[in-house]
Parts: sequence; C-alpha cells; structure tokens
Amino acid sequence: MIINRATPRSLSTFLLMVGAISLVQGCSASRLDEFDRAAVSGTVTLDGKPLSEGVINFIPQADTQGPKTSVVITQGKFEVDNRHGPLIGQHRVEIRSTDDGGFALDDESSIDRLKASRKRKIEVVVIPTIYNDRSKLSEEVSESDSNQYQFKLLSRPKR
Repeated sequence: MIINRATPRSLSTFLLMVGAISLVQGCSASRLDEFDRAAVSGTVTLDGKPLSEGVINFIPQADTQGPKTSVVITQGKFEVDNRHGPLIGQHRVEIRSTDDGGFALDDESSIDRLKASRKRKIEVVVIPTIYNDRSKLSEEVSESDSNQYQFKLLSRPKR
C-alpha cells in the first residue's frame, strides 16, 4: 500500500492557489455592480480648442461613497457607459492632459528620438492645477439626466 502524503511545500502552494482564485473571484464583475452608476459624456476645451488627449476623474464627494472614475479624453470628447461610469451623486472633477508632445520622458526610445531631433523645446499641453490638483470643478451625476458636461478650461484662468 502506497500512501501519498502532501509535503508542507505542496500544501502551501495549494493554499496559495486557492487564495488567489478566491481573490480573483472577489474582484469579478459583481464588484462593478455594487454601486449605482450612470453614463456620462461631454467635451473638454482648453482656450477654445478641443483637448487633444487627457483624462477626466470623477471623485465622489459629500454623501457619495465609493471609488473614483477615470475617463479618457480624446480630441476633446469623453464618454463612458453606465456600467463603468461614475457613481450617482456629487463629484469633484479633475482634468489632466496626457499630451507629452510625442516624447514620453519614461521611454528610452523616445528620449533617443528627442536627442536626434535636436529640439530645444517640447510642446506639451499643461492644464493649470485649478482644474486638477486644486480643482473646484464639481458636477452632480444623476440617474435620470443625460449627464452631458462641457468643461471650458483656460490656460491662464482669471483669479
């Protein structure tokens, strides 16, 4: 008679795999359905021109509890469905540009291209901090409204 005993190492591997599977199942689509969300869409302009690329964050405020939502801005437009949209309720809005002028500083090949081009200045789109880190922009996301927003930003906002 042969008895197959689990070694401590194989037992720990088994327990680790069971834990990982449980974690993955816990982070499944059902977590998305935990909150009441709404679709949002709109436009973002900077000095009257569509923001070429960026991200808009909807950060829950006041009685709205839950995760923030980030939506990509492309050619001045953003849109997200109600499954992935922001929570219903009041939000602080942050808008950031992701336009790095075509030369990402964390990409070695990009840095090599920049050196080869002999450019002295890279044209990047910078959005003032009053629209992101120090944003006072806010919007109410509603279950029944269209939730279409227009953000008209200025590179030199009036104080």
